[in-house]
Amino acid sequence: MKNIKYSDYSLEDFLQDDYFIDWVMNPSPESNYFWENWMAKHPGNSKIAYLAKEMIGGLEYKNSVLPTHNEKVEVLENIIKRSSSKNVGSKLNKVLKIAAVVAILIGFLYLFNSGTYRKTKDLAVAPPTIMLSKQTSYGEQKTVKLPDGTIVRLNYGSRLIFPSEFGDSSRQVTLSGEAFFDVKPNPDKPFIITTKDVQTIVLGTSFNINAYSDEDEIQVMVVTGKVRVQNGADADKLEDVMLLPYEMVSLHRLTGRVVKEKYDPSEYLAWKEWTLIFRKATFDEIIDKLEKWYGVDIQIDQDLHIQGRFNGEFHNQSLEYVLKGLSFSNRINFELKDKTVTISKNENI
Repeated sequence: MKNIKYSDYSLEDFLQDDYFIDWVMNPSPESNYFWENWMAKHPGNSKIAYLAKEMIGGLEYKNSVLPTHNEKVEVLENIIKRSSSKNVGSKLNKVLKIAAVVAILIGFLYLFNSGTYRKTKDLAVAPPTIMLSKQTSYGEQKTVKLPDGTIVRLNYGSRLIFPSEFGDSSRQVTLSGEAFFDVKPNPDKPFIITTKDVQTIVLGTSFNINAYSDEDEIQVMVVTGKVRVQNGADADKLEDVMLLPYEMVSLHRLTGRVVKEKYDPSEYLAWKEWTLIFRKATFDEIIDKLEKWYGVDIQIDQDLHIQGRFNGEFHNQSLEYVLKGLSFSNRINFELKDKTVTISKNENI
């Protein structure tokens, strides 16, 4: 689609735009996603776009930001004023389009003022959508079932925000942290996951997203189906990456570097089976992971300096078991009390 600044559009522009009219009259998953995403990002312009949609479709749009009756009358007056000031020598099709706009507006305002339309409007109003939130603390995992039947497994320290009911054209949720999604297939309603830096769009598949706010990278890993990942919040600057099964994409937050590659699900998705894996991890990385995995505070003696990188795999093991493994190979002592761990150098070895 050509690059158009819809944020500069007037009501007449929307009513004459072929792509907008085609969306209203013949919506598709792609056009639904584009326009709903655009309106969400441009709330100041969405009022005019919603009104144009009403006029083209002949329906009252169910949204709290719809223009009032007085605003509609004002828009009509402005259109008539601007239309009358145009060059008399304009092309015929331009005149016909403006006349059609005025006719639609007059008819719409007539219906708006009729008792029959008010009754239809009252019947069409739906209760407001309620946004729900599910989250996990460190040391916790949780399974969430969404309104459409999609199953989401949240890893520790994660949060998922979703509506009590999805809309008619798309399913949108927001994630902070890490989660595995098993999306209920629906080719007419794309499933969209928004994190701070990327959007992930699917129809029906299973995949993992790792997007902790305190980590430098965001990772999306596909298990089944096909996923589209978009880098960036500005719809005019999106960079699409398509992923197939056992492919992943990593986005470095600071540099913007994007890497697409194959991955080993037994390593990256082991957390779903309560398996903790370290691959060439530094001691600091291990400590950070243990704090989040077990929900504890680990205090390290300032005289303790451990170099090198370590490998390890622990399936559903206690924190004490993991710490004993570290102590054997790194000459350290540890003391575990409630939710606090103290690690110091072992002077006897």
